[in-house]
Amino acid sequence: MKQELAHLRETIADWLRRAAGESRTDHLMRLAVATVLLLFPATCMLVDRADSYSLLVLLIVGVTVWVRTRFRAGFSRREWLYMAGFLLFFCAGVLAFECGHQTDYGFRLLGRYLRLLLVVPVLIALRRFRPPPFLMWVGLGVGALALGVDAIFERIGDTDLQQPMGDTNVAIVFGDMALLTGFTFAAGYRYVDARLPKLGPKLMVLGTLGGITACYLSGARGAWLTIPVLLILFLTCRHLLRPRSVLVGGAVILALFVVFYFVPATHVRDRLYNAMQQFHVYSHAEQSLDDSPAPLCLDDAVLLKAWADAGIHSDGEQLKIEVVPAEAEWATFLASQGCRQSAVLRIENDAPDTAWINLPHSVRHGRGASVVKLYVSGSALVHFGSGPHSDQAVDHAPNAIVQLYTAPRDGDHLTLFLPKNGVINLVPVELYNGEYRYAMLKSPVGLRMEMWAVAWRLFKSAPLTGVGSGAYMASAQTLVDEGSAPPETSDYDHPHDEYLDALSSRGLVGLAALLLLWGLPGWLFARGLESPDSVRMGASLAGLMVCTGFAVFGITETMLVHSLTIGWYVIMTAVFMVMSEDTESQGA
Repeated sequence: MKQELAHLRETIADWLRRAAGESRTDHLMRLAVATVLLLFPATCMLVDRADSYSLLVLLIVGVTVWVRTRFRAGFSRREWLYMAGFLLFFCAGVLAFECGHQTDYGFRLLGRYLRLLLVVPVLIALRRFRPPPFLMWVGLGVGALALGVDAIFERIGDTDLQQPMGDTNVAIVFGDMALLTGFTFAAGYRYVDARLPKLGPKLMVLGTLGGITACYLSGARGAWLTIPVLLILFLTCRHLLRPRSVLVGGAVILALFVVFYFVPATHVRDRLYNAMQQFHVYSHAEQSLDDSPAPLCLDDAVLLKAWADAGIHSDGEQLKIEVVPAEAEWATFLASQGCRQSAVLRIENDAPDTAWINLPHSVRHGRGASVVKLYVSGSALVHFGSGPHSDQAVDHAPNAIVQLYTAPRDGDHLTLFLPKNGVINLVPVELYNGEYRYAMLKSPVGLRMEMWAVAWRLFKSAPLTGVGSGAYMASAQTLVDEGSAPPETSDYDHPHDEYLDALSSRGLVGLAALLLLWGLPGWLFARGLESPDSVRMGASLAGLMVCTGFAVFGITETMLVHSLTIGWYVIMTAVFMVMSEDTESQGA
């Protein structure tokens, strides 16, 4: 092991040393490219704007080299095909912006898409100052391990933080990129094992598990679904990668997931359970909207429970909230009002002080005053919006009908104030579709399903070039104002699905460009999987996993609206494209 470390240090020293005949400028640019390659996998997720600085360094080097060669890049046919996907995607975005609804956000989004064009100088820089393979694998290994350690410390250090996210502020992005960092590092294990036969396997296991750990702890469920896909990709290289090792690695990854599942502090089980519950509630509420249009007595037990869970209350220990069957007299009253299922929301305040709860309500814009109608019994003050008809006290009433009014754009919730030892039974009446049931769709799973439906409607309204790059939010707001979509669907600037975002914003042209952005590099990488050269095969496999990972992530997340993920895709695919060229003549 000491000999391996000494050889590694010697290789690094040779790379850092200025070569004979190498100018000072070339030496500095070569070191700059190597530094980016070494640090980028870790710093892009953990250091603010590290992705931008990395792109800037490679841009300066690439443009300098291009100018010095009198604007002759000398790209091969393979490299032109690789860059074509980036250029076509950008052109499709510009076309959709020009032909569709032009918004400020759409203009800013095109500014982010400009990063895709930086693939040209990035590729020039990497081709001119091609680093040794070990630097690529060391950078990925250190990055995967750093992300895993950071996720553990975030989870241990902040007990209120359920999803570690590094410096990204988006846990899904952190988990997705950590997964790819770990797997792309694992793609080089044949090269690493050959040069570090004793130390290499240990480092490979440590780095790979670091990336997988960060992925699990981030709670990125879309990334979890990608893991078996990436394992299958490993098996496609069984002629070089030893299937037994891959299967053992897969078993270890599964075992690690099981361990995290049964450790409450990781919240892995909570994330899975919440996803299933959210889908169940969404399906029930969506079916109810189709089968039971308003006006509707909302006495369904599942819907009442989901409505209460979506509320906010003063103190969880003060209020006891449950859905129960209506008692005899109360059930008779509800039946006389047309309620058929006779479930009621029962709220008790066992504390010595007044307690409150806010229950969500979806405002119907542009239709006059907002009105709520409730069937209640017990003691409470009911408050809704503002104005002379926004409050009503219910004092030991066996049953009562409460009807309150507020301004059209007010009233996104109603509030119940319960006195000490107060109890109230409540059944809302939905006067228009979605008045309360839309609130039950307001969960990560439910919102995605609703946004996907809205995105599909937008695509059908402009199938060729879409409603305009970055125009999803403005177009969804139009549907919300019409009362035909939940208000929350216009809260986001994308529908959390890469393919539906392309269809709705950029139409069929945009979808074709997106598929080329993933598919062209992926096809080029796949052609190198049969190479007997460990560097070329490892880089080809790593590049294919990046393209595949982004394609799978795109099912539940819109990856190309984030500057960080765009920069990550540009730099990492360019690195693997250069390193997957013929490396038989390359040394260390």
